[in-house]
Amino acid sequence: MSRRAIDKDNIGSGDNPIQPQGVQLIQMSGEDVTEVMELEKLCFPEDSWAEEDYIENLYGLENFYWLVRPTNSDQQPGIPPILASGGYHLEETNTHITSTTRR
Repeated sequence: MSRRAIDKDNIGSGDNPIQPQGVQLIQMSGEDVTEVMELEKLCFPEDSWAEEDYIENLYGLENFYWLVRPTNSDQQPGIPPILASGGYHLEETNTHITSTTRR
C-alpha cells in the first residue's frame, strides 16, 4: 500500500480535499498502528480494538484508514503526533465507517 499525504500544494487539484492550515490528512500505514493504538485506548479505554485487528483491517482491499497529523509537531512541544484517525470499508455501493477517534 502506498502512503499518500495531502499537502497545501495539492489543494483543489485532482481528488484532494481542502486541508485546514496546520494539519495533514495522511493515509495510515502499518508503521502508524502503535501511535493509533495509544489514541484508540484514550478514546475507548474499555473497548478499544486490538493491534492485530487494526493490522488485519488496514490491509483489506476495500478498507481505507486515514490520520490527521499536525504539521511541524516536532517544533511545537506538547502537540500529539496524531490528532484523529478514521477508517471505512467499501462494500459495492455502501460505505461502512469502521473506526473514528479524535483528541
